[in-house]
Amino acid sequence: MKQIYSYTDIRETSMTTKLDYIVDSKKLLYTVDQDGKFEATYTLKHNTRTPEKMVFYILMENTNTPISVKINGIQKKYHVMKVPKKGKVSVTFTISNVPKGNHIVYLFTEIYEEDLNSKNPVEKHNIQTFMSFYYFQLKGKEGVTKAISQKSIKPISVLKADAKKDHSLKLFKDEKLSNEILDSITRGMYYLSFNNSDEFNMRANMYVLNDYEVQNNDPNSVDIAPFTKAVVPIDLSNIKSNNSIRIIMIGIPEKNKTEAPFPVRVAFSTMRFQVSR
Repeated sequence: MKQIYSYTDIRETSMTTKLDYIVDSKKLLYTVDQDGKFEATYTLKHNTRTPEKMVFYILMENTNTPISVKINGIQKKYHVMKVPKKGKVSVTFTISNVPKGNHIVYLFTEIYEEDLNSKNPVEKHNIQTFMSFYYFQLKGKEGVTKAISQKSIKPISVLKADAKKDHSLKLFKDEKLSNEILDSITRGMYYLSFNNSDEFNMRANMYVLNDYEVQNNDPNSVDIAPFTKAVVPIDLSNIKSNNSIRIIMIGIPEKNKTEAPFPVRVAFSTMRFQVSR
């Protein structure tokens, strides 16, 4: 009898910090120190078939700029870390220059690869689809919070939500959603379908990532009614990357519709698409 073995890659992430930075852990609320800095340890624990390079970057809600983060004395918009196939890596990161007030901070990790086309189809798909997401509230004490002008996008069509999928974000070449993009893109106009199968309204903030940095455009948002799928146009004519892009939308549920003691956020992501040159 022929035996067939299967293997599932497992990747886990977690964040810990000192008591001095914790305001209320149940509310995921933290604060900067007297120097206006926040320091924490981020751990990546893997049980995978091969060692992997992982990329770590941070976004902040209601801003279109990535947060520069310091790891091992190096300040960058994203950092690449090597994780053994059956082991873990912990890094201490520092965020500074946090504006006054409470802010939602998002931590993302992806499998890092500069040339997706160099991988076989299975490896490529794994890289394109994986993304890990964690968030918390961070209270800043310095300066003044700048108002961000956010453009609201009106859906060109609203359809019945897909029953089998809680949330999804897909990219299509046409507004009728007959030509889904599954691999690479060229610069031009596309259409996003955003599926909301929850029973409450949701506002979603959109981020276009050139490689692992936010494209320098005004933030966009779209309002999605309960149990609907909204289709919105997205212009990718001016993307700056020659390697890859990913589109992320952060869903913000309608106020007073959830029982969680902390602000609820839901991350939606397309695949990471290779940019055809």
